[in-house]
Amino acid sequence: MTEIETIASLLRQAIGLNPSSIGHDVIRRAVSSRMLVIQAAGISEYLAHLTSDADEIKCLIEAVVIPETSFFRDREPFSALVEYVRKLNALQPGKVIRILSIPSSTGEEPYSIAMALLESGVKKTDFTIKAHDISEPLLVMARQGIYTEYSFRGCDEYYKLKYFTKADNAYHLSESVKSCVEFTQANIHTDELIDREGQYDVVFCRNLLIYFDKEVKDIAIRKLSAALVKGGLLFVGHAETASVPPTEFARYGASRSFAYVKTSGKQEPAPTAGEPKASIAQRSLDMIRQLQEQRRIIAGQNHGPVTQAAPPTAGREPVRGEQTQPSLVERLEASFQRKDFRELSQQCAWIMENSPENTSHAFYYLGLICLRNADVDGARASFKKTIYLDPDYYPALLQLHQIEHGQGNGALAQRYYQRAERVMQRMTADKR
Repeated sequence: MTEIETIASLLRQAIGLNPSSIGHDVIRRAVSSRMLVIQAAGISEYLAHLTSDADEIKCLIEAVVIPETSFFRDREPFSALVEYVRKLNALQPGKVIRILSIPSSTGEEPYSIAMALLESGVKKTDFTIKAHDISEPLLVMARQGIYTEYSFRGCDEYYKLKYFTKADNAYHLSESVKSCVEFTQANIHTDELIDREGQYDVVFCRNLLIYFDKEVKDIAIRKLSAALVKGGLLFVGHAETASVPPTEFARYGASRSFAYVKTSGKQEPAPTAGEPKASIAQRSLDMIRQLQEQRRIIAGQNHGPVTQAAPPTAGREPVRGEQTQPSLVERLEASFQRKDFRELSQQCAWIMENSPENTSHAFYYLGLICLRNADVDGARASFKKTIYLDPDYYPALLQLHQIEHGQGNGALAQRYYQRAERVMQRMTADKR
């Protein structure tokens, strides 16, 4: 084992970090920066210092973990939160709703939660927000509540004007919002999330699980589930939905909120958005529909619905002009949900021969078939063909991210994740 691999192993022990999720180059750069600070003559000397000084691992973590956050990053989760809290208030009048944000970074997310609730008319006395992060320096910045323009990218000007005061090219958050959030240092890898006050009604844990390997991710999910009451709401990042166990959680609200209600195997009398449990494939179907709506990805759709023959189904010939494009995708999804992979393969073959403008869908579902058969290489090839035909095919980008992440190709996985995030940002911008 090389020195860098040993250091990566120490980081995994400390915070559960999967080195492949960020790449060894990022770790090398962080180590180099720390070597300059402590004036280590070489990496061997630095490793000796790292293993003998308990504070150095904290400093290295600070150098490795680069926060990426902003106010109201993705609006849909906050809309789903407001809807959930209102319904919970109606079901349990007078209840103080407990909310956890982890990792809280420099505070943009928990403060966004507070502003969203205050704006919706929820009284300050009706909710509490706990915010955890592993980094004490980031927590210090969060408690100060002072931000630059960069923290407001994608945020409505309204919030900046109402809740912040500008001074010396910085924005100072009002005390009315700061007092809503209690910041505490905590490590999801080593610490329990439940405090003396008990479980939470809502947990935000977005874009953290992607940095863990499967073992650590499973532990984190168990802790998050244990921290939630039955009927509680869990928010994850859009690249993390596959990590949410369908045996314990059901989807809540719009697909792009990436919210899940804890059911523990049965539906609890909690607020519901009227949506059933969804498989990974169903979540992908929702994203396909969203792409159709927002990006007009299907050729010829610019002037209205596509008139397209449907792929054949068992015992039935397609009728020209009968189906619109969403129904075509629904037929593929229906076959997948029935686990009728033979029919699904025939439908995909039909599309490739008769409907070339929809071939990206066919390759995507062929990729799902490969995953069901544990054919990772075949799935990778199919999803790559999907994004070759349609570079903005969000579900395929997420599937490729998951595949490369699982294969230990951290740098490539991160590139697919970043591409998917850019697609999501464009879709959100178009919707506005």
